[in-house]
Amino acid sequence: MTRRATAVAGLALIAAIGLGAGSAALLGFFDDPAAPRPDTAVASSDRPSAMDTTFEHFDGRIVRLGDWAGTPMVVNFWASWCPPCVAEMSAAFEPVHQQVGDQVAFVGLNLQDDADDAFAIVRQTGVTYDLGRDPVGELFSAFGGIGMPTTVFIDESGVVKETHTGPLTQGQLQQQIADSFGVEAR
Repeated sequence: MTRRATAVAGLALIAAIGLGAGSAALLGFFDDPAAPRPDTAVASSDRPSAMDTTFEHFDGRIVRLGDWAGTPMVVNFWASWCPPCVAEMSAAFEPVHQQVGDQVAFVGLNLQDDADDAFAIVRQTGVTYDLGRDPVGELFSAFGGIGMPTTVFIDESGVVKETHTGPLTQGQLQQQIADSFGVEAR
């Protein structure tokens, strides 16, 4: 075997091992059994108040979640590189925002995108709820994000009630809002 063939075979073996380990991790073989799973809701009422959290609004203002004190909130982390994130923005979040937006605040926080890429998705989806940026993922980490999309349900006093990892349908979002806040979609 030539030196080049040996190197290619070695790289192929390393890639196969890496893919196997990555697949095993995705299947949960190396995960902490107590860790939250994708597409699940995780109760998190023991977390501190989120009201002092700040972010840059898409219009450039610095906004505090406390600006919505007294109103329950749905905070959705999304990114242009996450197709399920983009799909749920117009298929679930915007319609539910239109139904209950007078009782529940909606904030979409863009994760790690260039501003132009984020603005392009906003134009594409046509969402009208408040949007901000989390350019380095600090807020995503602070809210316990483990995968994309992540949606955080915060009660009127700033207590995180649930953190959901994975896409939500319109019906699932309506149900979670009803369960978390007692607000029914019309």
